[in-house]
Amino acid sequence: MNVRYLSVTLFFALPLAGCVEDEVYVPDIREKGYLEYEIAGLPELSGLCYNRDRSAFLAVSDHGGIYEVGFNGALLRQFPYPEGNDFEGITMNRLTGEVYVVDETRMTVFKLAAAGDAATEVVKITVEGAQSNRGLEGIAHGRDTLYIVNQGSPTRLFKYCLTSETLTWLDIAGATYLSDICYDETDDTLWIVDSKQCEITHRDRQGQAIGEPWSIPYVAQAEGLVVDREKGFFWVGCDTTSKLYKILIE
Repeated sequence: MNVRYLSVTLFFALPLAGCVEDEVYVPDIREKGYLEYEIAGLPELSGLCYNRDRSAFLAVSDHGGIYEVGFNGALLRQFPYPEGNDFEGITMNRLTGEVYVVDETRMTVFKLAAAGDAATEVVKITVEGAQSNRGLEGIAHGRDTLYIVNQGSPTRLFKYCLTSETLTWLDIAGATYLSDICYDETDDTLWIVDSKQCEITHRDRQGQAIGEPWSIPYVAQAEGLVVDREKGFFWVGCDTTSKLYKILIE
């Protein structure tokens, strides 16, 4: 356990018998393996990605909003969108700045030239026998492909090639609720969070598991995921509490 303290000494003009010292506690991520931050004003956080220069996050709410959020959970701004959009996932092409979102009710992927711009339809996805409120839930951009997860019944990974405009898919065995997905450019792989099983799995682009999953039982309903292998952290957003979690990758 490694606990850090910030020592503050107060000086007074009149001589005293001794110095007064206050110790202010500073949380250390290594104590529990994670830190949590409140996001005030963002209802039902449902998707998460870095912004273009990785100085903050873009987040979506299934109440229809797109937001910019700081690493400490501070709500930096909200981009106006009409009520009725059921946004569940968000991602960005960092080379172009284009933003992609998934709307679960419409089962459609939309593209924005930048956060706050008008949205245009990219692809509408049909899932035979799909259940209500268990549709498209997460999206990630990797190279020329959008990776999209269907939450449940079936737990399915879609791959939409932006170059050829073709859609393929495969089912993820053993999953329960696929809630978000993140593309890992360090090794051309995928990370998927399952909100029902409270775990993050590392997978290849064919959906096969790589290693053991990361358990996150302290996140009530994980629906946003950013993976930063370079800095060694998962960032997870919770739908029910709108909390942001910074989780140490060990």
